[in-house]
Amino acid sequence: MKIIPTKIHALLDYVVALCIMAAPWVFNFDDQGSATWVLVASGTATIGHSLMTEYEYSLANAIPFSTHLLLDTFSGLAVASSPWLFGFTFTKDKVEPKQIKKDSSSFKDLKKDLMPLQINRVEINHGIIKYKDEFSKPKVDIALTNAYVLASNLRNSYDSSAILPAALRATADVYEGKFELNVKINPLAEEPTFDLNAEVKNTNLVKLNEFFQAYAKVDVNKGTFGLYSEVAAKEGKFKGYVKPLIKRSGCPGQRRPRRQHLSQGLGRDRRRRGRSFSKPI
Repeated sequence: MKIIPTKIHALLDYVVALCIMAAPWVFNFDDQGSATWVLVASGTATIGHSLMTEYEYSLANAIPFSTHLLLDTFSGLAVASSPWLFGFTFTKDKVEPKQIKKDSSSFKDLKKDLMPLQINRVEINHGIIKYKDEFSKPKVDIALTNAYVLASNLRNSYDSSAILPAALRATADVYEGKFELNVKINPLAEEPTFDLNAEVKNTNLVKLNEFFQAYAKVDVNKGTFGLYSEVAAKEGKFKGYVKPLIKRSGCPGQRRPRRQHLSQGLGRDRRRRGRSFSKPI
């Protein structure tokens, strides 16, 4: 049951996104770098996926409404947790006396004073990470299996000489392929500070046909997928790359009458009405 009609939901998406983007200036904390760009990025992302959602006031009906709701949830959780992830520091007013400013400490500083905390090792074996969409057609149920996660050296205070003291490693099987993630991070740094590398190798695209049928309206009869990425952040600067790789892909046809190849569909079929992977903006 839809409590809020999609037409009202669409209007609220744009209004709320603009309010979120304007919040740093309305509430006078635009000098807080991380807090400002988190809210601006969140509002921009909301407007972006709203313009591509299958509902009123969008430009391209490329994203199912159920997926839109999932993106809204992730966006809300990301914004709600951002003060702890990025260590925001706020004061009650820019012009308040210096002796009063000390009352508003960042959560990062408060954690140091509460109690000593040290977690040497957190390990997960033989886990399963799933993505399910019960409202898509066909229903989507994909998973990372045999997942292994190891987090080490998690503390609420570190030796100042250690640049990236904590570490996270994760591996999993992805439909006949392999996923691997390695992250070194300083959770208490003033600005995001980490070194990340990730890769996906030899994932069988045919095993993901439910996903492609639900969101791209296409069948895949062969091919493998890989992705390679390295990202580093320090002192508010980010550097890295993301490189996707598709090998020997092929599509015998869509659920629509015309058949097409995955690697040609986006370029060739946009010129044919009603036969493209996604509607043009």
